[in-house]
Amino acid sequence: MAQAEVETQCDIKPAARGRPAPPRPRNRTVAMTLEHALLEPVLYKPERAARIPLERVAADNPQGALLHAIANLVDHGELPAGGIGMLIESFRGTPHEPTLATLTPMLAQDEPDPGELEAVFVDALERLREKDLTRDVAAGVEKARSGSISPEELRDLLARKAQSQKTQPSK
Repeated sequence: MAQAEVETQCDIKPAARGRPAPPRPRNRTVAMTLEHALLEPVLYKPERAARIPLERVAADNPQGALLHAIANLVDHGELPAGGIGMLIESFRGTPHEPTLATLTPMLAQDEPDPGELEAVFVDALERLREKDLTRDVAAGVEKARSGSISPEELRDLLARKAQSQKTQPSK
């Protein structure tokens, strides 16, 4: 007997046919904070922390504070030898330990390609610079509205903005 015949004989409602399968869960990309984008490459190569303009990185969040702490180790020549494991160990018992614990699954995977990590780091530095420039432009616009911007400040701001647009890749 065919399924339709069984359904008719047993007075069963027919099963929905041609019904689309439920949508598969999509792999969603998690929005990565700027501090996280800087932190991952720094954990693999802490010397990169010396290249970060720390005055632009907020230290009021756990990842930013950890970046500041790693940069402090590098600046004072206190970077532990032995790679990423010893770096993590040097923060055991500190306020940075929970932040590192959240990153441990990422660090437990195979080490990413060094060139890829450098590209991520450079991109994050550029994003940091752009964020800073956007903030400065907004402040400049506000000053211009109130008439309190000097011609030199305006010229400098416009030059920085023009330089930024030159260095951005074509889309």
